[in-house]
Amino acid sequence: MRAEDDALVAELVLRKGWLDSARVRRAVELSEAARALDLEQGLLHVLVQKGFLSDQQARELTGELSLEPLARPENCRAIAGYHVRGQLEAWGLGAVLDAQQLSMDRPVALKVMAPALTRDPGLLERFLLEGRTAGQVSHPNVVGAIDLGRCGDYCYYATEKVEGQPLRALLRGGPLPVAMALDLARQAAQALAHIHDLGLTHRDVQPDNLLLTGEGVVRLRNIGATRLPGDPSVQRTGIPLGTPGYSAPELAANGARADIRADLYSLGATLYHAVTGQRPGDPTSGAVPPPSALRPELPGPVSGMIWRLMALDPTKRFPDPAALLGAIEDAQAALRAAASLATAVAETRQEQSGVPAPPPEIAPLIPVPTGAAGLEPEPAAVPSISPPEQVAARVPAGAGRRRLAQVAWASAFASLAAALAVAGVWAARTRLGGLAKAPKPPDAEQAANGRSTQPEPPKQTPSPPPLTPSARPEPETPSPLMRLAEDALAFDRANPESHAEALLLLRRGLLAAGDSPLALKLQARLLARQQGLSGQANGAYTELSNRLAALRAEGRFGAALQACHAFPEPLRVGAWGDLVAARFAELLEEGERHYLTLAAKGARAFQEERPDEAVNAYKAISDIGLPWLSRAGGVLVTAASAYAEEQKQRMAEAAARRAVLDRRRSLGGLAKHFAAVYEEIKKRDYAKALEVCQAVPDSFRDGDRGKALAALEGRLALVARLWEAVLKGPPSAIGQAFSLHGTEWVIDGFAGSGLNAQLVLRSSDARDRTLRQLIWRLPGQQLARLAECAVAREPAGTGDLKVALLCLFEGEAARARQKLQEAEKAGQDVAAHLDELEAESVVAGALAAHRQGRWAEARKLIETALDRFGTAAPTVLSHRVLSSALGDCLARLGEPKEPASAAPAELPEALQWLTLLPETRLSPLSPPNPLDAAFASPLQRRSPVRLGLDGWSDVTLSLRWTAEPAAGLVLAARVAEPQPGQFQYYYVAVGEGQVTLGRNDAGGAKTLASKPLAAASGAGARRLVFSLVGASLSATLDDGPTLTAADTALASGRVALAAPSAPVLVRELLARPIAARRPAAKER
Repeated sequence: MRAEDDALVAELVLRKGWLDSARVRRAVELSEAARALDLEQGLLHVLVQKGFLSDQQARELTGELSLEPLARPENCRAIAGYHVRGQLEAWGLGAVLDAQQLSMDRPVALKVMAPALTRDPGLLERFLLEGRTAGQVSHPNVVGAIDLGRCGDYCYYATEKVEGQPLRALLRGGPLPVAMALDLARQAAQALAHIHDLGLTHRDVQPDNLLLTGEGVVRLRNIGATRLPGDPSVQRTGIPLGTPGYSAPELAANGARADIRADLYSLGATLYHAVTGQRPGDPTSGAVPPPSALRPELPGPVSGMIWRLMALDPTKRFPDPAALLGAIEDAQAALRAAASLATAVAETRQEQSGVPAPPPEIAPLIPVPTGAAGLEPEPAAVPSISPPEQVAARVPAGAGRRRLAQVAWASAFASLAAALAVAGVWAARTRLGGLAKAPKPPDAEQAANGRSTQPEPPKQTPSPPPLTPSARPEPETPSPLMRLAEDALAFDRANPESHAEALLLLRRGLLAAGDSPLALKLQARLLARQQGLSGQANGAYTELSNRLAALRAEGRFGAALQACHAFPEPLRVGAWGDLVAARFAELLEEGERHYLTLAAKGARAFQEERPDEAVNAYKAISDIGLPWLSRAGGVLVTAASAYAEEQKQRMAEAAARRAVLDRRRSLGGLAKHFAAVYEEIKKRDYAKALEVCQAVPDSFRDGDRGKALAALEGRLALVARLWEAVLKGPPSAIGQAFSLHGTEWVIDGFAGSGLNAQLVLRSSDARDRTLRQLIWRLPGQQLARLAECAVAREPAGTGDLKVALLCLFEGEAARARQKLQEAEKAGQDVAAHLDELEAESVVAGALAAHRQGRWAEARKLIETALDRFGTAAPTVLSHRVLSSALGDCLARLGEPKEPASAAPAELPEALQWLTLLPETRLSPLSPPNPLDAAFASPLQRRSPVRLGLDGWSDVTLSLRWTAEPAAGLVLAARVAEPQPGQFQYYYVAVGEGQVTLGRNDAGGAKTLASKPLAAASGAGARRLVFSLVGASLSATLDDGPTLTAADTALASGRVALAAPSAPVLVRELLARPIAARRPAAKER
């Protein structure tokens, strides 16, 4: 399908509103990339393959464009005046049909618009304008229209039917001789000159639109798509006209008024392809090398002419086709002069040496004779040559085993089908797999083609009479076919390394030579070239193997499959084609196994509490490079990311619980040391208390324990200095009022020292009494009064903090809070001391609630005291009491003393079920395009297919498929190959009227359970669930009864699916492997 046809399909998709223009342009880019690789994948195929369109939408669009009923024999006269014989090719808005015009009794190509599209006035007007435009032209090098009309629902126009082939088919054999390419360009330029005289531009000159007839004439087709110079070059879809790689850059810009010079650029790009053998790339990328860089022997005038035609600036190209024709004629004249000189030189050397000179490599354009239009010629019957021994020695040793394993694998299911047929399950109509047909020996092949292995002796003809000077005959001009054969031999001599191109030309030359004496020489050279081609194939295969090894190491199996598919078609001869096909099948299977390995790795990482590693494993599935695996991997990544967040939260909560328990246990060891400290504090011997605190061993000074000890030592150091000042008697306190035991006194002075220090008080009434009181026995409130006097000369914030700490130790919480607030106002950091006060309150409340039996309240308060205020001295001091009380509360509430282990939660369903096959068309026959097995949508696979991993033992399989009632299907599990070519497995077979659960091994197929099926009519959707857990087997078809059996013969293996008799459409095949659960990580 042409690029412009793709643009028409894109316009239809946009008109229906199925896709936006961004996705359509992306699909067009993919279609163009496939076309660049000579993969004929139209836009509609790409849209379905990439999932942009659903199957239903594709069927709807295909149904609208289809003209299949018109090509049926019973409808051959549906268009009046024409007899339709069949379809030649698809077209953007319909099809091109092979027809006979009855009035003129001549073959024509009938371009018919799909009836469903004729109701669109815009599309209909475009089609009629295309037909009228094609009818304006009349030139030997142009395919013009000869009729335009409408018959019922069919709008059509008829063109000449050209018996020939597109230039692209000829270019598959490699670059053309220069003279041939110039002759081609000359005729194409004459066609462009004609449409230029009509004021038109073609805008899609490229190898597919240049046809070569058997008489050597070039015909430019698809003239109906031409436009006036002022017409836009970018369609409403945003897709430029023309074929990428051949279209002029101004066509994509849409700003310039493209004229005939755009067609000259396209002709130059086509000529570039013809002489170099390579399709030109994007002209604006700067990566297109000059033609002489790819073909150094190319004459300078020819290279310069092509490079001028492909100039990015239209003003630097030839101004019109007439100027180009002049340049071509000059180049041809130069070539003829060079050929004459070469001939003269060769004749001179021949006279001197006596050795015949080879003819010069000058060949006019003589295309290969063809049958029907567009078909490649049949190759000559030549013996097939296997790779030579020295080449075969470099073939990988495992290749033969892989081929044998493939055959044995298919045969294993074939034997099962035969056994089931004997048992009455179904009649196996086809064998699942087999060997390729062996090539015929050379003699047999030549005999089959009616050609003897020995050349016929030349016929005896009478000698002609001697010639007189006056009666000298003109030299006989060789026929075009003989010239083609001679050109093939000349190319063979001049290009000793170009095996593939030489083989193609030699085969064509052999066809042209017929029974002439040249045939034997051509056949001998063909055999020698095949030997050389085998060596070239060996080098290409070695390069491919190195490339595949690198891609496999990176996990890029999709790219590896494409590399296999890109292996040159001319080199797929003999065993080399089998090797490449085997590598393709091996890589496809390995890529799908890699996907399952990554999924298993992700699940295992989740079980081992490594969520980030698990998500990365699922993300790596997209790197495999297969579209359906990317979709399956995307689903897994979404589910894994959500589950990873949940698991991280569970792990964080578990870690926090473990940290709390570790902290409680750690701080619990300080309780006895803190108790000793507080014994001295009760005696108001703060200096001794500081000594006891400082004597705590260093082993208790780590982490939170070290923080708690440091905080207590700091407080005790401040209070010890304050206490010493209080015992000495602060002078500022003398004369101040002092309340003691309900009596008002006045401080008269101080007496004694140390613990014997006394406070001398004098009554404030007339009785004039005196009282001496030991300072260390004063109540806490009165001590605070003396402490305030002791710090009267210190900065306000420092003094208030010391008094507050003394009040904390003395249990004066209200006075301590007041002083801490005053210290905070003065700029002191008192947060830790306020926490101490709050901890005192919480501890007191928790113990009180515990004593009163308020278990839930007590539990909450105790956990708060232990966890939030663990480093506070009162909490540490009473840690054992609080822990015992907490345990009592938990027991009363029926809860465990410690939290349960943080075992991983069960994987979600989306991660437990793995897709083994997406939507797949499973058939006993191989798909026409091997890439469809990995990249199509639905996939195209040959039955049987092996899936899963070798170590799967306990697994549940869920299969949904659609098939005709007579189509059979086998789902197998625990598939193993104990010996090469011998397979064993459990299977469920669904066939004609029966479902069977059985086992297949070296002893043959054994039925374990079976039941008849109800008769069904028409194709229907079915579902099968096959479960294997230990020795227990069960199978459930649709919603019917479950077949069960017990068998211990087979332990583990892979999964397989086979459609032995007819194609089936697999909707999906899912697997749920049941792996042995790993123990949860132990609490630290």
